[in-house]
Amino acid sequence: MIIEKQSLDNVLLLKPKVFKDKRKTTNIDLYNSFMKNLHISIPKINNDPVLEESFNKINEKYFFGLIEKPNLTRHNSIRRLGSYEYGTDTISISEVLLSDKNLLDYVMYHEILHKKHKFYEKNGRTFHHTKEFRRMERSFEGSGEMEDRIKRLMRHKRRKKFGWF
Repeated sequence: MIIEKQSLDNVLLLKPKVFKDKRKTTNIDLYNSFMKNLHISIPKINNDPVLEESFNKINEKYFFGLIEKPNLTRHNSIRRLGSYEYGTDTISISEVLLSDKNLLDYVMYHEILHKKHKFYEKNGRTFHHTKEFRRMERSFEGSGEMEDRIKRLMRHKRRKKFGWF
């Protein structure tokens, strides 16, 4: 009888994995809520002056100064131009963008949108770039041109990295 109960318990535990059943659980909801609100208690100690200037400009122009300043750091990646880390409330921007203030501001705007809109979870998947996010991203002045400039910059940096041309 004990063996049968353990077998039944194992089957019940494996059922969601086998059938890819992505139920919403209380633990997942609690974790997502925790991550979305963690920024409130994170100390803001890392601030790069160039990034802080860009953040303040974008925050005033597009968000009326309502977004709380996160930690602002640089990284030297070519592939990842910017990121927002929910767990540390940190916007990190690639040093590649420091030579072009307009591109820096555009990527900063994108990362501030991540801070503002957070993410949502549905059927076990996490969504960061929602329709509302994309709509707001397009409201950046000259967003189409900025996307084209980013593509050109990335092509140029990759060629330079590999010694082409």
